[in-house]
Amino acid sequence: MPNENEGLGTLAKGLLFVFMVVGAVGGGALGQSIGGERTGLLLGAGVGLVLVGFAYYPIARAANSTVTPTGRRWHNLNTIRGVPIQRYAAFNPGLGVAAIAGAIGRATSAWLGFLFFLVAFVAAVVFYRRFHTRRLVAGLTARREYASAHGHEYRDRELNLLGDRWNGIYPNRTVVLQPFGVVAGETDGLPWTVFDSMQLSADGRRVGLPGAERARRTVWVVHLPVAYPRLRLIHDSAPSFVSAAKRREAAAVARLEAEPAAQDFANAAAAAGALELTEERGLPDWWLEGRDLITAAPAPDDDVPIPPERLVGTLDSLLALARVLTTAPLGHHGTRPTTDVPLRAEVRQA
Repeated sequence: MPNENEGLGTLAKGLLFVFMVVGAVGGGALGQSIGGERTGLLLGAGVGLVLVGFAYYPIARAANSTVTPTGRRWHNLNTIRGVPIQRYAAFNPGLGVAAIAGAIGRATSAWLGFLFFLVAFVAAVVFYRRFHTRRLVAGLTARREYASAHGHEYRDRELNLLGDRWNGIYPNRTVVLQPFGVVAGETDGLPWTVFDSMQLSADGRRVGLPGAERARRTVWVVHLPVAYPRLRLIHDSAPSFVSAAKRREAAAVARLEAEPAAQDFANAAAAAGALELTEERGLPDWWLEGRDLITAAPAPDDDVPIPPERLVGTLDSLLALARVLTTAPLGHHGTRPTTDVPLRAEVRQA
């Protein structure tokens, strides 16, 4: 994580310190005058520190975001040690809760003070998760309406969506891939699922990115009738010292990557036109894991999901690729799937 403060980061750091002094000294003095001695001092300082946290957050939010007709968009140009300044809003309240716990411990017993701190910490985590989830799904109205209008299944969140799939690609997938904005449907006999995730990289090959690099990404999955050997399509990239023109040229070169035992399948997929269709449709990197044909792309912003028209465009391209991969010449490479189709019962009922 970088040590430098960017944008208004240094100013925000100073503001945090000022608020800490004002909250602790002002609140502590008031608490001591009312409650007396050290217990009143701790209680007053704690309450003061909690209150100044509510004063800091609106300032940091205004500095790091703009309000647009489609909702608030975060640019996060102002950081403290690489972390957006609004994420430090919990710093002073955290100190305040610790001070209040100390006051409770002095007035009653140490274990009651610890219990208060523990309950406050758990409540803060639950509140943050709900607030974060609400912010993520706030911009999904258009997707929800599209799913309803076309008879597709929609879920704001579906933590058990993936089940036991993708073990080989994504360690700790239950923690990392927490699907939200889920749409599930079926087109010409091919079931599919689309969802958003906050920790899937652009090419899908790594997860658990550093907090400063976490980004909202949309994942498209077409569930094939058979399971195939693992196959990846990647666009080669040139080294950074190569000219921009050469890098663009290299990035346009797509190739299939497979394990040695599956090379015949990769050759058959190439012969069936998988590479040509990828180029023609402008698909990003995609990969085949068992019965799942997957691609992913970054959203315009963490609070702005990919609009339905682009969602459908990429899905149509992936469905076209799925039809290529399920043609007769490739059939003998397929085996019986070991995973079910997510939300299949709900989709059939719809």
